[in-house]
Amino acid sequence: MLVRKITMFAVVAVAADAAIEAENVADFHLLCEITQAEKLPPKTAEVNDETSSIIAEINTINMSLADEAWRNLFTGDAATGNWDKKAKDYEQATFKDDWAQKWNSWNEAKANLKAKEENKEWEQRFPRPQSPTMLKNARSKLESITVEAARLEDLIKSQLQNTGAAASTMANQKVKEAIYGEGLTNYAPEKGKTLAGDGTYGQACAGGKSGKTVANDLLCICVLATAENSDECVTNSISEGWNSNPLPAIAKLIQKCPAKAGGPLTAAKLHGMISAFASRLRSHKNVASVYQHLGKMSAGTCSGATGQLCATYTSYFGDNTKGGITSIPWVKKLEEAANIISNSHNAAATTEALKAKLRALRVRAWTIYNGNEEAKSAITTTKGRDTQQLQAAAKECNKQMSNKTTCENTGKCEWEAKDGKSKTDGECEPKDGEGQSNTAAGTGKEATGTYACARHGTNEKSCLADKTDGKQS
Repeated sequence: MLVRKITMFAVVAVAADAAIEAENVADFHLLCEITQAEKLPPKTAEVNDETSSIIAEINTINMSLADEAWRNLFTGDAATGNWDKKAKDYEQATFKDDWAQKWNSWNEAKANLKAKEENKEWEQRFPRPQSPTMLKNARSKLESITVEAARLEDLIKSQLQNTGAAASTMANQKVKEAIYGEGLTNYAPEKGKTLAGDGTYGQACAGGKSGKTVANDLLCICVLATAENSDECVTNSISEGWNSNPLPAIAKLIQKCPAKAGGPLTAAKLHGMISAFASRLRSHKNVASVYQHLGKMSAGTCSGATGQLCATYTSYFGDNTKGGITSIPWVKKLEEAANIISNSHNAAATTEALKAKLRALRVRAWTIYNGNEEAKSAITTTKGRDTQQLQAAAKECNKQMSNKTTCENTGKCEWEAKDGKSKTDGECEPKDGEGQSNTAAGTGKEATGTYACARHGTNEKSCLADKTDGKQS
């Protein structure tokens, strides 16, 4: 009988002691789940980026249609022909402000073109238009394509920053900041960034300002105000106290957390953690005050003694000027992480739509280049003359570029003087055709007669004569 009474007393005592810790243990497991989230890979959207190859292809087509003088500005050699090597040659020149940004892509296009021109199949599939009219029309169309392609490229780059590895890194950083503090992504807590208030139990836990970090709140519900062994959350493993330095206890507590759940970190999983926290948050009334808290309050107090360890969130509640759950700092960080993950999928969808438009531009570029649109243009602008005849005439006229007399003696060509009068400086073009444009396709106005060799067309002597002290003016 005596043994039975002793046994019953022991059971009752354990049950009563366990009841004191039960709320802390349950809340500890809740916060543990959040600490494990930093080890899960965020499930952000991945996008296959083919933008650079498409842009390079369009730029190569563009370069192939540009006049010889413009192409000669570029070496195609990255080591000697990129902007950092060439900028000094154009210090006195008046040119577009974006040359510094575009030059290297133009130089790359020249390199690609040189490689393709060595392949005879390129010339067979995409012969350069011989008709000045067709060449001019092709350049004009390709210029608009190039401008639009550059615009799409910028939009795609902007969207890609919100997808894949970049978004995953940002989301993971937000989760780590939720756990350890603003800017802390290396698992190393700091008093000023990790602990609320002045870092004492009274301000970090009992003063209603908990919620700065998950780590702060773990310490509030699991570590005593005065250093001694604490078993509020885990058994006989925490000896730190708030009156000394509680930070080392963070790693000890996290090591006691249950094994992390598998699978990637999704926006839904993060929102689930926030919802679980909201459902665990409890209210405790003491006289005229109402406390929102995790952990155990006793007799309306949260003193930091055994049975009175809690994290309080009163400063985030009370009236319509307070933000409630979503204004708690570490909750906001988890929301930011969830938004990054969600936005990555939206950005991926937007990117795919932009890529489809860019691919369509590439098709248009090839269509313009190989003559499908040129034929219609030639019919319209040459009063129905056959395209092949026009190209043949153009070839003949191109051989008679020396002066007006030899040009017009062909009977097929007419002379267009550059100044309207010269008999030696001009273009020999098919009759009924338009003058050849000196605009470098797709380069905007940079090569339309406002800069360097481009203003001289293919007249290399005039180009060289325009140099001052070895620099193009």
